[in-house]
Amino acid sequence: MKSDAVLLHVPVGVWQKMIAYVTICSTEINGFGLVDVIGPNEFALSDVFITDQVAAAAKVEWTELGLALCITDLINRGDDPRRLRFQWHSHVNMQAFFSDIDTGGIEKWSGDWLISLVVNKHGEYEVRLDMFKSLRIRNIPVTIVFDNPIDPDLIAQCQADIAQHVSQPKPHKIKVTRYVPGFTDFLDIATGDDQYA
Repeated sequence: MKSDAVLLHVPVGVWQKMIAYVTICSTEINGFGLVDVIGPNEFALSDVFITDQVAAAAKVEWTELGLALCITDLINRGDDPRRLRFQWHSHVNMQAFFSDIDTGGIEKWSGDWLISLVVNKHGEYEVRLDMFKSLRIRNIPVTIVFDNPIDPDLIAQCQADIAQHVSQPKPHKIKVTRYVPGFTDFLDIATGDDQYA
């Protein structure tokens, strides 16, 4: 991976939550998420959720009131609303790409930067980073890194179970001879200790 690549770490549970919204909803659906900067060109998505919206088969619009209520809720629970820097939506069964409507919505974002993702019911997705302050930079490619830490105790238990219950087959050899029309001799198909004619 290139050292200047932009990475978005996504816990598997967060991805599954978003995909569940997409899978269950018969129309397009829009949501947001909380992002932290964890290093140069490296971000971590910690949660996704939906707000009030109007959704149709090929279009979805989040309401300003719904987003304002979401920000108020973040403040009330002691969270930093500046972490609200992830916007996602589905294209249902259509190709996952940023349409003109999608990019128009990105241009209206009022923060310093935004990571946007479009996904479909097939799990295909496209993700980008846009920066709005100091210098406007559009459509910076982002690579998703799925974080799926496995509990070391679980690994140890699985290793023990595998050692106890999983074995490799013991090789055995079989000799098979058969008559092939057009040939005058029998052909050995395989060689081994056991013989079948």
